[in-house]
This record gives sequence, structure tokens and C-alpha cells, in this order.
Amino acid sequence: MREIALSALLHDIGKFAQRARLPSASSTSPEGKNHSDYSESFVNENDMLFTNAKIIAKLCASHHCAKEKNDKIIQLADWLSSTEREEVADSGTSSSLNDPQICIFSRLRNDNTQAEQQESEELYHSLLPLIVGWKDDRQTLMGYPTKKPNIGSDYYKSMWNNFIEEVKRIKKKDDLETIYYLLQKYCSFIPSATRWGKKGSQPDISLFDHLKTTCAIACSLDAENIPESEYNEMLDMIRTKKENNLAKEHFLIISGDISGIQHFIYQISSKGAAKALKGRSMYIQLLTEITARYIVDELGLTLANILFCGGGHFYILAARKHEDRLGELKKKVNEILLKVHNGELYLAIEWIGLGISDFYSDGLIRKWSQLGEKLNNAKKRKFSELLDLNSKEVYNNIFGPYEEGGVKHTCDSCGAESATFWYKDDETNTWKTDWVENENMFCDFCKSMIELTEKVKESDYLQIIRTNETKANLTGYQDIFNNLGYLVNLEKQETLKNDGISLKLYKGSYIEYTKSESKDFHYLIPLECKNTNSSFGFKFVPIVFPLKNGRVKSLDDVAKEAKGTSHLGIARMDVDNLGKIFSKGLGDYKTISRISTLSRMFSLFFEGYVPYIINRYYYNNYNNSNSTDKNEKEGNAYLVYSGGDDVFVIGPWNEIIEILDEINHQFREFTGRRKNVTISAGMAMVPAKYPIYKGAELAKEALEKSKKSGKNRICIFDNAFEWDIDDCEYEKVKQLRDTIIDTVKRTTKGLLNKLSSLYYILSPEELEEGRIDIQRVWVLHYYINRYIKKYPDVKQNLNKIKESYDKMIQIQPRDKNRAQFMIIPVAIKWAELLTREKKE
Repeated sequence: MREIALSALLHDIGKFAQRARLPSASSTSPEGKNHSDYSESFVNENDMLFTNAKIIAKLCASHHCAKEKNDKIIQLADWLSSTEREEVADSGTSSSLNDPQICIFSRLRNDNTQAEQQESEELYHSLLPLIVGWKDDRQTLMGYPTKKPNIGSDYYKSMWNNFIEEVKRIKKKDDLETIYYLLQKYCSFIPSATRWGKKGSQPDISLFDHLKTTCAIACSLDAENIPESEYNEMLDMIRTKKENNLAKEHFLIISGDISGIQHFIYQISSKGAAKALKGRSMYIQLLTEITARYIVDELGLTLANILFCGGGHFYILAARKHEDRLGELKKKVNEILLKVHNGELYLAIEWIGLGISDFYSDGLIRKWSQLGEKLNNAKKRKFSELLDLNSKEVYNNIFGPYEEGGVKHTCDSCGAESATFWYKDDETNTWKTDWVENENMFCDFCKSMIELTEKVKESDYLQIIRTNETKANLTGYQDIFNNLGYLVNLEKQETLKNDGISLKLYKGSYIEYTKSESKDFHYLIPLECKNTNSSFGFKFVPIVFPLKNGRVKSLDDVAKEAKGTSHLGIARMDVDNLGKIFSKGLGDYKTISRISTLSRMFSLFFEGYVPYIINRYYYNNYNNSNSTDKNEKEGNAYLVYSGGDDVFVIGPWNEIIEILDEINHQFREFTGRRKNVTISAGMAMVPAKYPIYKGAELAKEALEKSKKSGKNRICIFDNAFEWDIDDCEYEKVKQLRDTIIDTVKRTTKGLLNKLSSLYYILSPEELEEGRIDIQRVWVLHYYINRYIKKYPDVKQNLNKIKESYDKMIQIQPRDKNRAQFMIIPVAIKWAELLTREKKE
């Protein structure tokens, strides 16, 4: 299996070397040598990395001319991954060296129609390693698609040299995981196939995604133990375009979905919430990743078989024969979750068979949809797989009661009873177990969530090590992972153990601004590292904390940072029509490698770029202000979650609105401003001590209002407005808000009070019926005219306000144009909140 996996993962690495115009082993010229020869040379020249280098080199060399069974496994996997190679017209100027990777978002269609070429120009990726961060101006993010990409032999050669330099640092034999992450780093923006003429290919699939999916398919085929004669038949059927006859299901798609996440993360009190929220969010991310790793490890598969992992979901490609093990694995995970969380969290795991014909048709998306239905049904039967254990303990854990009741101390965060309670002694910075009435007291698990928050803030690496140790008492997150067979620790570089895999954490934090200028910061394996039994990789962990002197601010302190009224903004946002983007946007080319590229790019934005976007917001505000307080640069936002396709963020209400606006703007730039790739957001404005779970629910309702109003919208102050298009409603609200504030500053606040009376004009009943009290509008006209006479310097502003009223009363039908109708009331409300004097 290991030789098959490594060969599949490296079978096309020669394309990278070939485009770097390297000389062949037998010649000083690259001419006349194909990419499989270069793949073979790469393995031979780095044979110290492999136990069986000759076998791997041979498999890489022969995947286009397969003669033996293992050759045919790699060849078939290559074909199934590369079904995306559609024919295109000969451009006459394309070459493998100057053909950039097309941004996958530029290839999306609306409802299976032709790509929207008229909407926007095709965008491309420059030839760069996958390093999320700022360019030298600290204003432009690296890695965004562009109309004029950097591409060519010199770029390939520079990238190849850096890649080889990192490869030479690998000390562990057959280190598939480190190689996997190096390929992700260096091959994410290298096109797998280029336009070679009339039978060329659209270069919208990255070399990394092709190598990854080929490896996943090859490992699944190898595990299936298919006779060589059947491989011959399958390859012949594909050659003669009869792949639709290959319906036999040799594969499984396994999906896992953690149920109960929203309640688990947000159902905590505001006491200590700032320290516990990120820990709970991070725990869900780790639980998702460790569970996916547990399944592939138990099935004897590889990291490449995890097609997607994030946001409480994962998808794994496996062999049909693995079906017999899945029930057992699902039972093991849910036994642990039930014991620790009393039914609050449940892992639904379902699977569906996949045939070779599904790779060449709509089968992948169809099966994906059917799998989603199976998962939804599984969530209605939570823990049913445990009932056959015939255990009284399991029965009690499912049906309760979970606590003793009576007069008991409870956790100040989650409200649970506990045998032990902890509080943090700020003077000694240590945990103590004595009950203290005026301290925030936490149960064992919530204490571990706070510790996880602190560790992820301070650590450089996530280290995952296989272990046989188990714990009888599961009190913290580490105990839970222990019982799945993993030691999971957050470490500094100097404390890394010589085992497992160490994932460097890229958090989007300010410290990376300075470190990113050091080349060694970007190496997966540190220069001074002597670990010979450890793999290395990287992980984007979106971290934004509201800090003061290096410590996390309380939500009370965060609310006080708001301009005007001291309230929090609790906000959620996610991509519109995500299912439709995958099912319809890819048109006839819904291949496994293209799906992999698209899902990875969404994850890259939310996990990699969003924290940089938020931190830049504070970086710019700090640089543009006259403040000398260095801590101001640390910001006030708390990024609770960002991953998959959604965001949850808390902060001062006025700053959160601006942050949502900036995330949306950057998302539109990242996706090439496609009309069918948009994002919506909703914000709830609440007092600092408002329960987090209620605020999260209000934010969810605001987001749903944005979706119901037409999507591509932001909902603020209970009204949804279209955003980020020319002359949109949201921009009109902001412009009018600024006009009102400027006018009030130059006159009196009495004007704002008069304008606020509009709320009495627009009652909900009148709005629904399309009625308005015109007499009151004329009264407002009268007051505005009086202000014009009294303050002629602001006549232009006041006329703009009056014109806005005139346009409002002309809107017809009013009940069908609520957003336009509410531009003035929301602008007034916004201005009033921003200019409100703070209470001591």
C-alpha cells in the first residue's frame, strides 16, 4: 500500500520539474523527455527518502504504459482523477510554461449554462507557493487571482529549487504526510494540465488536487484487491468510451457530520465566555479532524483519502470492502461522545457506493446528494447504533437523568453540575479548585476549553501522535482524543516530540507580519529540527482575539470599545447557494479533482484569509489614527469560527458591521466577482451581558432574513440590504448615515431627534399595507427647511436628506420594496447610535 500511495502522490511531479526546464538525467536538455521520466528521476535522485525507491520510481515511470497490476492501479486512478481534461479550441499561443492556472471560480456557470464570459474576464493564479499573507505594502493579500499572472520558466525554476530545498530536509522514511503538505504548498497554483493544442485541456485544476485525488483513488483500488484481468477490462472500456458500463461499485464515499455544534458552542453564559468560545470552536475543528484521521488510519488509508474536512463535516474516499468496518468505528466514536457530552454532540456517519461510471457523469454529485439525505435521516436516529450494546450505562447516558438535581453548585459557563470546580487565580496565573463565591467557577470540561483557547493563542504547532493509552475518566478534550488513539497537543517549536505529525499553525495574526519576512518561517521543517520520526505539515487556524497587553479582553471590555452606544455586535455570514454552486456551477465537468479544487479554495478563504482581513482592518485603523497606544493595534474582534463557508464573529457593534463589509468585499475579489458566488451576513446588536446563545440565535435570524430577502445581502438593525454592487441599497444607507452625522455635528443633535420621528411614521402595520402618513413627512420637510435657514452652511446636506424623503414616498409598491423604503430609518438609527453619548 505505501508504495502505491507514494507513487500515486508523485506520479506527475515530473510536470513541475519539466516546466522548470531542468535537464534530463541523460541529457543537458529537457527536450525529448516526458513528465513521467522526470517523475522517475525525482524519486531516484531522492532515494534516501524511500524504503523501496526503485519500485516507486518504476511505478511513476510506467503509469502511461502500464504492464503490471500495480502500474494499472496508478494508470486507472490517474484516468479517474483526470476526467476533467476537456477539449478546447487551439489558442495558437499556449504552452505548458506560460499557461497559468485558471481560477476555478472563473469556470462556474449559472444553472448549467455556458460560463459567464460576458460578466467578467477570466482570472488566473500567479505561480506562487501557498502562503497566505500580505504583500510588502501590507495592504494587498498574496494568492488572489489576477488578470495578469506571473508565470513562466523562471518562476517554475525558482519554485522548484525551493521545493527541493524543503524535500532535502525530510528525515523520516516514506514520509507521505510531509510530502503531501509540500505538494499542497508548492503545487496548489500549478495547473495539472495545460493547453497543448486542439486536444488540450482547460488548466483549471491544480497539480496538487490531481495528485491528491489520484492517490486517494489508487489507495482505495489497492485495498479492493481487484484481479488484474478486471483492471484490463476496465481500462479497455474507458479507452473505447464505454465507461458507462462500469457501474460496479468499487468505492465508498464516507461522510461524517457532527450534530449539535450550534448548541454546544453558543449555549454558554457570558461569564468567561470570551475565553471559552474559541476553545469550543477549536475543539469542534479538532474533533472533526481527529475523527476523520481515525477512520482513514483504521481503514489503512492515507491523508489524501480525506477529500474534505472542516466545519464539523468530512468526506472520505474508501474501498467498498471497508463498509464492514464502518459500523464498528461509528459506534466507538459515539460511545465516547455520549459519555462526555451526554448526547449534546453526535457524529452521524453514513456512506454510499460509487462505481467507475460515476466518475464520468453526474454520478458524483448525485451520490453526494443521496449521501446528504442519508445523513439527515441518521441525525433523526441519534445513538441508535449503541442500543444493541444492551448496557444500562449507555441507556442512562442516552435517556438520562444526567445530574442529581437539588441545591448544587453549577458551572458558570455551561451550567452543568460537576464533581470538581476550578477558578483561575489571576495573580499566580494558576488554576485552583477551592469554591470561591465571587469567582467564575468552571467544570473540568469548560476549564479544558479555556486552556485550549490559551494554548492555541500561544502555540506554534499542533502535534498529533498515535497512542495506545486510554483514560477511564474523560474530563477534558485531550482525554477524548486519547481514547480514539491520539495524543493531541499544542506546542512551541522547542517542545515538539520526535513522533507523529507536527502541523505549523498559520493564524493570520500580527506576529506573522514580521515573521513572514524570514524565509525560515515558511519552511515546514525548521532548520534546527533533528526529529527523524516526525512528519511536518501546516494548518490554517483562524485566530483573532480581542487583546489588551496580551490577554483576552472580557466581552464587557469589548463592548466598551464600541463607538456611541456600548453594545456588542454578534454576526454570522455564509456563502449563498453553496449546494447549487457545486451541483450546477461546474456544469458538465463535476469531476472529483475539480470538486476538490473548489472546496479547497472556499476553505482557503475562510480559514486562511479571513483572519488576515480582520487584522488588517485593525492594522489600518491603528496606522491611520493619532493614537500612540500600541495595544490598539491588537483589535477588538473575537473570531469565534471561520471555516468551510461561514463565519461567526463578535466585537464592538460598529466595528463588526465594517468588518463584515470588508470580508464580503474581499470574498468578491477572491472569487472574481461571479454573479452566482455571493455571501450574506446578519448582525444582532446586544448588551455585553446578553446570553451568547441568544445573541447567536438573533444573528442566525438576521442571516436568514438576508437569505429570504434575495441573498447577497447584509441584515443590520433588523433590515436586509443588497451590498457590494453599484448603487446598492447598503451603500445608500451608509452615504445617508454619513450625511446625517456630518449635518448633526455642524448643527445640533435636535435635528437627529426630529429625523428619528420617522420611526413613528413607519409602523409595521402601515409598512405591510403599503401606507404612510404623508402629513408627518411634510412636517419633517418644514423642520428641515427651518434648519436650512438657520444653518445655510449645511444646506447641501439638508437638501440631500429631504430628497431622500421625497424618493421614499414615491416608492411603489411599498410593501414589495421594503429595503429601499427602510434606507432612511436605518441610516437615522445608525447615526443616532454612533453619536450617542456613553454612560459612565
